[in-house]
Amino acid sequence: MDKSCFYKYTHDRIVEMNRVLMVIFLALIVNVSRAQTGKDTIVYNLPVVNGKLVYSDSVAVKGRSRAVLDSIAKKWFAVNVIPYKDCCNPLVTETMSSVFSQGLLQFRAPPNSWRVVYYDYIMLVTVKVDCGEGYYKYKIYDMHFRPKSNFFNAVVEHPTNPEYLIDRYKKKKYGLLSSMPAEIIRIYLACVNTSVRNCIASLNKAMAN
Repeated sequence: MDKSCFYKYTHDRIVEMNRVLMVIFLALIVNVSRAQTGKDTIVYNLPVVNGKLVYSDSVAVKGRSRAVLDSIAKKWFAVNVIPYKDCCNPLVTETMSSVFSQGLLQFRAPPNSWRVVYYDYIMLVTVKVDCGEGYYKYKIYDMHFRPKSNFFNAVVEHPTNPEYLIDRYKKKKYGLLSSMPAEIIRIYLACVNTSVRNCIASLNKAMAN
């Protein structure tokens, strides 16, 4: 093989390898983008209203009077939500609501992305249930959470409300060296979402039975 043929062969091989590497590189970018989009789902699908995380809906219940639904809602809250009476910001009394009170929900989450240990967290929420003839409306909002243990609450860095996490995530105020990377933000928000969704599911089940 003369030199010209050798150079042409070498050049063609380099061009071919570059094309293969470019295809692999583009495929990696696409996969990373898709993976990130999937991870972002929990953050961008949360029910945020005017910058606040609010879970609310109106549910029809055929054949149930307002009085019956009112009684069920009060019993449900007493059994399924831990009452919280020591809030520094007492709620304005609403005599028309079947339930309008603050209570505690719970979840478990790791304090960092290492996931070596999990702590019990308590989350203060405001629960509002309004009943009518054949329907009820619920609203769960104004959430604040902290480690259940007073010791861990004092020594572990943690957020206090989901709105802070949502804002931080959307503004990308995190990174590999951050004390609160994207992964742990998603974990916290997923735990909050699951805890509230479970609470709503128990309310819907009680009102339907």
